[in-house]
Amino acid sequence: MKDYQLSEKIIDNTTHYYATFISPKNEEITEKIDKSVYDIINESQISMSSQARIDRRYGVCSFDESIGEVNYIDEEQRKSMMTQVINEHMEQLTDIQKRRVEMYCLNGMTLQEIAKIEGFSPRAIKYSLDGAKKKFKKYKKVFN
Repeated sequence: MKDYQLSEKIIDNTTHYYATFISPKNEEITEKIDKSVYDIINESQISMSSQARIDRRYGVCSFDESIGEVNYIDEEQRKSMMTQVINEHMEQLTDIQKRRVEMYCLNGMTLQEIAKIEGFSPRAIKYSLDGAKKKFKKYKKVFN
């Protein structure tokens, strides 16, 4: 089960709405909710699922998500691990990719900031970084 489960039950010809979730004590809790709350949560979930499909279709994800499984680690650990992967395989990249990976991953710059500095479109920068990601996937399996 995801974080919560929505359900509808018809009792005496009236529809009742419920949200079920797991408490921090690992207990399943079901609460009755208003239809308006049910609709908002349900629409939000549909919208998020739709956006996730679009993101997967067009390859939109963070750089570290794209080179392997996402682990929930703190920012310092994430940066250290990313730096290690980048440094170990920097020789696989073109000079342009090296520079852009450093700016994007290590310096935390956005695609727009890099594009402005280099005089290219953000799309061109993303394309270059996507090529670097493919090389990292090919040569490094540390996150899998």
